[in-house]
Amino acid sequence: MRAGAKEFLSHPVKLQDVLDALGRISERKFGKGESKARGSTVIAVAGATGGVGTTSLSVNLGCALAKDPKKSAALIDLDLCLGDADVFLDSIPDYTLVDVSQNVSRLDFSLLKRSLTKHSSGLYLLPRPVQMEDMALITPDDLQRVIGLMKATFSHLVIDLSKGYTANDMVALQMANHILLVTQLDLPCLRNVVRLLTSFKENKELSEKIKIVINRAGLDAGAITLKKAQETIGREIFWQIPNDYRTMVEVRNNGVPLVEQAPKAGVTQSILGLAEALSGTKKDGDEAAPAPTTDAKTKSGLFSFWPAKK
Repeated sequence: MRAGAKEFLSHPVKLQDVLDALGRISERKFGKGESKARGSTVIAVAGATGGVGTTSLSVNLGCALAKDPKKSAALIDLDLCLGDADVFLDSIPDYTLVDVSQNVSRLDFSLLKRSLTKHSSGLYLLPRPVQMEDMALITPDDLQRVIGLMKATFSHLVIDLSKGYTANDMVALQMANHILLVTQLDLPCLRNVVRLLTSFKENKELSEKIKIVINRAGLDAGAITLKKAQETIGREIFWQIPNDYRTMVEVRNNGVPLVEQAPKAGVTQSILGLAEALSGTKKDGDEAAPAPTTDAKTKSGLFSFWPAKK
């Protein structure tokens, strides 16, 4: 301390004490606001319903982030029952989220990386448990410590949530910097978006982090228009990912991410643009969806049964 140490840790060292000390050091060095910008970015990917492509987006967004040599990226598969991020990356992991969560207090940064599965793209994967009965072994407190350790290890962390919005999912949402709510332009999806936004409205901090992402844009010529969707949910669309069924089927069945299988495809370029936008490095010319031009109170026709937002 006489030599100028700003922090000290007592033996035995606890992981949370290390993370707290690192946070305080970062705040003193860069300032409170700037330390957040220079720290790890956590992106939670949630779905309005099953089958909207949250895992596809999570995996390919993670690979897009890992492609940048200035970034280090990891993916947590939090769909503990039916997650298949390992299939998308054609990986057979040695360890899962259960192993890491039960030993998180004994892990250091190097041991953590050895417990993850590294893909050729540079993305590190922490998959869901192999056995369904192991799901109960992952508690919200354990998950919070795992996310904390991974935030201190990687510059970007992507979390693929389940569709159940469980206690574990809520921990990930609370710890995220960005929440990507993935939907499609059809009535069941948009109805669920409104329900979720209404639920999250009670938590202002959580609500402000939500970004609406339209997946498979252009899938159906008879789909609900973007303008009508924005009027219905009362929010701007943050990003649109074009429909490219053939390419997505190929990458899924081959277990190869878009950045490797189809780097020039429109869907790949869209996800790369999303990665840049979330990192604050969006290139000139990249555009998200246009803002709504009509107040949500003017809904009519198909959506007239929705109550006007106040």
